[in-house]
Amino acid sequence: MMPRRTTYALALALFLSLAVPQVAPHAWHLVQTARLERGLRSPDRAERCIAIVDAPEYGPEWMPELVRILREDDDPLMRMNAAHALGRFEQPSAEAMAALADATHEGSRCAMPAALQALSTLGPAAVEAVPAIAAHLDDSSAPLRALALSTLARVRGEAAVPDLLRYLRDESPLVRTTAISRLRDVGWQRGTVELAVKACLADESPEVRDRAARALGLPDARPVWRTPPIAPTASRDPRAG
Repeated sequence: MMPRRTTYALALALFLSLAVPQVAPHAWHLVQTARLERGLRSPDRAERCIAIVDAPEYGPEWMPELVRILREDDDPLMRMNAAHALGRFEQPSAEAMAALADATHEGSRCAMPAALQALSTLGPAAVEAVPAIAAHLDDSSAPLRALALSTLARVRGEAAVPDLLRYLRDESPLVRTTAISRLRDVGWQRGTVELAVKACLADESPEVRDRAARALGLPDARPVWRTPPIAPTASRDPRAG
């Protein structure tokens, strides 16, 4: 006869094998959701950052809260993280797209680039934000111009080729190299594009020449610096004076 303790153990194992697969995932989701909500309301800055970054993993129902943070939070770091998080949704809502577009006009140098990067990640889904993106093509900051140009290319695709060609003549090497890279991605089928990039092989910047050469499949266009050979010295006879 089987001992009573063994019988109880088997009964418990049978119950868990039947109940846990159905109950555990739901219970775990509730626990994680409560933890996320607590993190978003936490007074601790680090905990809030982590919760905002993690929110997209819990589904689109958290999108309105991220939009609220992006629009209303007093902390630029929280708005920056909210912008990045919104860019991770596969199908962002119209409210999320509008919030990201508005954030590109914000005075904060934290949230503004984050919003542009999020729109770049969303690609063609962010087409309604094109006017907001294009507004930064003439920004006084070269990194921001380069980011806006890259974002515009990812959102508009081949339709961005005229802008990319125009910025091959930008005063900043960073912007010119960005234009070459994005042209290689979206507009190489046009003969005029290849000719324009070939002209960059004569650019005054070695970085631009190198990027153009790589885009064209040519060897590295930067000068190769070699250590000059050491001139042989006359051997000295140890017996001499």
